[in-house]
Amino acid sequence: MLYFRDKEKEQLRFFLSQPRYKAMAIYGRRRTGKTALVLDFFENQPTPTSLYYQCTTFDYATCLFDFVSALSSFAPDLERALRPYTTFRDVFSYLSSTSTPHPAVIVIDEFPFLAKKDENVAVEFQWIIDHALKEMKLILLGSNLSFMRRQIQDRGSPLYGRFDTLLELLPFSFSEIHQLFPSFEEAMEVYAQTGGVAQYVMFFLDYPSVRDASRALLFDRNGRLFTEAPNLLMQEVRDTTTYVSILRTISGDAKDPGQIAHLANLDQRNIYPYLNKLTDLNILAPVDNSLSKKSERRYRIQCH
Repeated sequence: MLYFRDKEKEQLRFFLSQPRYKAMAIYGRRRTGKTALVLDFFENQPTPTSLYYQCTTFDYATCLFDFVSALSSFAPDLERALRPYTTFRDVFSYLSSTSTPHPAVIVIDEFPFLAKKDENVAVEFQWIIDHALKEMKLILLGSNLSFMRRQIQDRGSPLYGRFDTLLELLPFSFSEIHQLFPSFEEAMEVYAQTGGVAQYVMFFLDYPSVRDASRALLFDRNGRLFTEAPNLLMQEVRDTTTYVSILRTISGDAKDPGQIAHLANLDQRNIYPYLNKLTDLNILAPVDNSLSKKSERRYRIQCH
């Protein structure tokens, strides 16, 4: 069941209702429910016709082959026509010009899998959005938060300014979690342990009590959330060792960059790229230190 996403569904409806709108980006950290939102929305929205495709590999050719296979489930004639093409640009160009039935809305999930290792992909999709959509609409989803933000917000990105609608899917607020867990104490525990991340919260609903859920999910080596934190970092950074060390120091008493660098065995001059990266990922939040005469910020682990 999809909870608390009425506002986001309304944004999707508005995007689809605007004839001149062509492209939409939906992004947010893993497990916030981006895929569930889109699938639930289009399942209950028979028109316009839509196709959902999820990238599962970094290999461009494999993604293209799988994408064409997904299109064949919509109309068998499409696969025969599209197999000779070797780029997404060619495929979208064909779709925009053919009289063969094809989806009015195409959703590509986990777009970073396709584009992260090949900068030419962003250029290709810039051209697709600008020239090849015609009457179609394109929705791109991504869980790699830093990559998606860079594509959307960086003025040097080929995709900057190409999206008519941007939707960042955020974790649940405490008040929303409190609606699922009427006990204030239990709601606070769930919020503290999940940060409001939708899928994590749903896991807690499967157990008779929050205490049972915590034991099974977080403290059992086979628990579904036991390795989630390092796995999340591994998707965003190459070497997690230093980042984990920094987070451990901040979870203790260290809060300003000098303390953090000292306890993490880093030169203070080298600490800022790590702190900035963790801030970009919404894992850390900078806080101005009003008790100090210096302008130096302090850092805390983010609560959504």
